[in-house]
Amino acid sequence: MEILNGTRKTFSKLIVMHIAMSIFGLIMSIATRMLAENTSGSLVLYYIVGALAIGMYLMIIYVDMWELGAADKIKIDGGRYKYSAFKGMLVLALANIPTIIFGACATISCYMETKVIKWLGFMSPLYNGMYTIFTDKGGLDLSAYFPPVYILLCIPAIIVGFISYILGAKGFKCLFPEPKKKQDEHTR
Repeated sequence: MEILNGTRKTFSKLIVMHIAMSIFGLIMSIATRMLAENTSGSLVLYYIVGALAIGMYLMIIYVDMWELGAADKIKIDGGRYKYSAFKGMLVLALANIPTIIFGACATISCYMETKVIKWLGFMSPLYNGMYTIFTDKGGLDLSAYFPPVYILLCIPAIIVGFISYILGAKGFKCLFPEPKKKQDEHTR
């Protein structure tokens, strides 16, 4: 698949970053949840921290995929690479295969129980710790009303990857503009 040439480093970085953000999300949600339960307080901080964990995760994806698109822009402008708008979406879809597999097992385990499916289904909330506010029984618990939510957890990452790759490949710098240089720096 020529479309995935040169994405091995980005792909592995996305997997490691996903695991790191999952651990971060789990730690932060557990800490804020325990704080709310021990002080008989509300879960406002829990939801704020959960939203920040999701935002940080998506921001890191944005930066990584924008950099991939910007690197491909140089090849595209030089005529060495054919532009494909779906490269970012494909890279993120492949990086989210564990999310999809664990999510499918979690969804299936809601309807039927086997040891392997139940164990793999248990991995979904752990592997996607940044989305704890959506899957935790004390949070929004969307999984109780709509079990396929575990599969759909990959959609925000895929959408952000798709958009940010296109922005990088087209040369747009809408999120992180370059700092302006002072006039004095050009004359030195």
